[in-house]
Amino acid sequence: MMEAIDLENYEKWLTKLDDVLHNALGEPWLGGVVIYASCLDFLHKAILNRFVEDAEKKATVPIKILYRGAVVPQKKPLEEFLAELLDEIPEGKGKLSTEEKSLPAMQTDFAGLADMLQVWDTYNLMVDAGGCTECFSLPQSWRQNYHLKKSRFSLFGALKSCQLIFPDIIKEDWNTSGNEKPCCLFQSPIPKISKFDMDLLRKNLHRSGIDEVYCFKTDGFHSHIEGISNAMLQLYNGSHSEKVPVKQPLIGILGSSRMQSASLDKIGHGIEHIEWDGYGAMFPKDNLLNSWGNLNSVKMNWVVSAQGVFLAQKIQETQGIP
Repeated sequence: MMEAIDLENYEKWLTKLDDVLHNALGEPWLGGVVIYASCLDFLHKAILNRFVEDAEKKATVPIKILYRGAVVPQKKPLEEFLAELLDEIPEGKGKLSTEEKSLPAMQTDFAGLADMLQVWDTYNLMVDAGGCTECFSLPQSWRQNYHLKKSRFSLFGALKSCQLIFPDIIKEDWNTSGNEKPCCLFQSPIPKISKFDMDLLRKNLHRSGIDEVYCFKTDGFHSHIEGISNAMLQLYNGSHSEKVPVKQPLIGILGSSRMQSASLDKIGHGIEHIEWDGYGAMFPKDNLLNSWGNLNSVKMNWVVSAQGVFLAQKIQETQGIP
């Protein structure tokens, strides 16, 4: 798994790849290796090519790279290119082991944030390089009516132009389909490492007349737990902090989402007990984006997953609410 620290030193990332290659090349049945590269690897194509050339010289089987991704120029269909690579690899002497199986990759911070925003009537835009949302491991039932706009640029050279023309394009689309909804911005890895200025985009959209613009910090190298946790903290910190009058004592429910086992249907029995004891349950999603300060009116917070821990700690430190 590529981590955020690997972005700072791609050579260090290659040491992880080297370990995987070393283990694979020790298998007697191996006919060859195809490295399935991503857009991020394409950014370091010269370094990766040199690494593979050196590795292939020491190996007894071919090692090839399949570059794919929205920003990778393809002179021919990807299937044809892959077929040509496989033709260069002789048939192996055995079958892949089925003894070990990897767990699915954890959902990214931008995937978690996109899903978190589905509960509000907002205009959501992810600045991405084309295919990042194809990595969302979401049930088909979730994808229906999923409100998320994507930039989907496919050339690195277009980034600077996008920075200039995005505000007008987004404002026009927001006027057409946004219905004066709050505008929520976030990004996937390629714009992040290409230093796309999201804060400048936020300021330009605000100047263009979109009053409520939120820019969330995502980069694709953190988990959905961190993405949702950081977004909740940002919304709380940017909200008013006055306590509001309530009709009954409330308990805040922090960390309930579809991406955690603590979804509403799983904690429903606990909510019933809260109500039996005379309390009301307050979910952050029940508030508008600019009114998360309403959580300062609860008697206590019930943290039902890791997503809610940081916010609960913040409220306890600043408001004394357990």
